[in-house]
Amino acid sequence: MKINEITNGYLKSYIGNVKCLVPRMGALTIRVGIQSDTAMGARYALSRIYGRENVVSVNQVVSETVLKDAKTYGADNKTQTPQRLQVKSLKDQSKRLSDQAKRVKAQQDVQKAQAKLRAAGQTSNY
Repeated sequence: MKINEITNGYLKSYIGNVKCLVPRMGALTIRVGIQSDTAMGARYALSRIYGRENVVSVNQVVSETVLKDAKTYGADNKTQTPQRLQVKSLKDQSKRLSDQAKRVKAQQDVQKAQAKLRAAGQTSNY
């Protein structure tokens, strides 16, 4: 493994719940951290260490920086008021209508240009 694979976040962190037998105490479920590129890889590594039947679950660790980045890029979980939703809906509708108007105008311009070409072609043949 290369150092840049680790420093660039190539490996993801996983938390595995593993059953362990402890003498005179019975079975305990412990949490174990492991790094791997996939969840299946983490599960396989834990099953090789602790035994396949002892691996209860494997979950990916989500860091706070990932959540902050998601909010930066528009993943906003805030509940919006009905008034804000109405304004947003009207803005979206306005944008759709202006885009539709631009498309219709472009189609009309193309049709006019094609009609001029046909007219020019008909007059030049005679």
